[in-house]
Amino acid sequence: MKEKQSKKIFTRMLMNNWGGISHKVMEFHEYVNLFSGKSGSGKSTVMDAIQVVLYGSISSTFLNKAADDAKNRRSVLSYLRGAQKDGSFNREDQDFCSQIVLEIKDTGKNTHTCIGVSFEVGKADTDIRKYCFFSHSGKIPEDEYLTEEGVPYTIAKLKKLVEAG
Repeated sequence: MKEKQSKKIFTRMLMNNWGGISHKVMEFHEYVNLFSGKSGSGKSTVMDAIQVVLYGSISSTFLNKAADDAKNRRSVLSYLRGAQKDGSFNREDQDFCSQIVLEIKDTGKNTHTCIGVSFEVGKADTDIRKYCFFSHSGKIPEDEYLTEEGVPYTIAKLKKLVEAG
């Protein structure tokens, strides 16, 4: 009998305050995942979130390659503020926190690890000033990086989780 090869697979992805998404956890299939939908439905938003975590970069030069045209240039800050096609923003004139997290399963060891990035954005910020990339063992926590009030964790609260893990 052939032994099954150990691999690392994405199992879930969490987005708090990213693009038009306030809070979403997506489940991934082990083998194939298909993103389909109308223009503007969020396919590139999800792919750009994955790129930010995997490449560890907040540079806008690699964002939105799927819709590679000049009028659709996006920045991480515009995603964080929830920029809409009509020029409005979901999170304008407010301070907020945001997370993008990928949950990864090691099929050989049957363990999980989370890798992600957390942002703190001030209402007057014109640049991203406060962010941190992180990882911790285990699955996405049951509270999905949200406080009891339903507000995404601050970087300080996230650091406590990582240090405790």
